[in-house]
Amino acid sequence: MSVAVVCLFVLLRATAGNTSAYAIVLVCAAWLMPVTAEAQNAEMTATRAESLRVAGEGSVPLPIPAPRAVALVRDALAAVNHANWTGNYTVLRDYASPNFAAANDPARLSGIFNAARAARLDLFPAMVIAPVFTLGQVTDGGRLRLAGFVPVEPRSIRFDLIFEPVDGRWRLFGVSVGQDTAPVALQTPSPPIVDRSPQPVSAPKGPRTVPVPAARPPIGQ
Repeated sequence: MSVAVVCLFVLLRATAGNTSAYAIVLVCAAWLMPVTAEAQNAEMTATRAESLRVAGEGSVPLPIPAPRAVALVRDALAAVNHANWTGNYTVLRDYASPNFAAANDPARLSGIFNAARAARLDLFPAMVIAPVFTLGQVTDGGRLRLAGFVPVEPRSIRFDLIFEPVDGRWRLFGVSVGQDTAPVALQTPSPPIVDRSPQPVSAPKGPRTVPVPAARPPIGQ
């Protein structure tokens, strides 16, 4: 639409007072506008396709665009990962919402994530692998909750994050991260099952006759 308007404006100024030029200009504008609308539709379709590609296959519908949701998850997990590896939770506290900071000082956060540090939990794969969302909702209090997992081997990374709006931004309000308790099972073909149980033996049909040896005469007769 904007391209057509600019074209119309420029040509009118260049051909003022020429009625035939008006006809040419209007045809030009009418021809450009449908092309521009088609381009906009194509762009919107590409954006929707990109949203579906960004989130992992099997994700539930989300209350915000998928690229935005993925960015929020990766941003929060990166902050947690840096805090775990450095042992310094000051930035994580200050980066989160004021309510989060008021309830969690760095010492408390260090204790909460002690097990993650001991297990050397590495959240870096979440920066490059698409998360699968199992939950996406806006709560009654206006907070955004995103939960799911990042499908990495041998154990998936689980996350449950809550954000609240602060000055036009979603800022971290609650966080839970960890790994699946059991390794991801690798699917391997099962060997064929061979029945090695003893096979029943058919009983003979009818009575079985045992030959009796002929009687021998007594010795000396």
